[in-house]
Amino acid sequence: MSMVMLDKDGGVAGTVPPVDFYPQGSDWPDARPFFVKVVEGEGKTSWGWDNSNRTLIVNLPKAEVARFELSSYLGGGQTGSHNQSILGVWNWIEQAQPSNLTMMRTAVVQGRFWMLTSSREMVLVHAGRRLVYAEILKVPPIH
Repeated sequence: MSMVMLDKDGGVAGTVPPVDFYPQGSDWPDARPFFVKVVEGEGKTSWGWDNSNRTLIVNLPKAEVARFELSSYLGGGQTGSHNQSILGVWNWIEQAQPSNLTMMRTAVVQGRFWMLTSSREMVLVHAGRRLVYAEILKVPPIH
């Protein structure tokens, strides 16, 4: 799984190292899940990967929203090359030899090429019991 954190305008604010569903040589059908844990943070949103518990820990300040783009990635090394080679759409792209093929290869390896590994957005919200930011609503008087 590939994860990218987005800023408020939808631009890339940072990346999370890829998470492997088949760690340490495990194979189909023994996929392992991962967890997302939101903890109270201060300042800028940050994250870390706890490999022993397979948990992405997101430090999120109160009243903040964090957006992550999640997509699959094909793996690295020989496995990634094999996975890439068996995808018909990718083979068509390579045969067409577009001028940005090197950039596309990099995006495919990172799980950032929408034609092969489309993404989903995950939104994390640090909601609390109390209102932190109050919106001022001006209501005109009724006559």
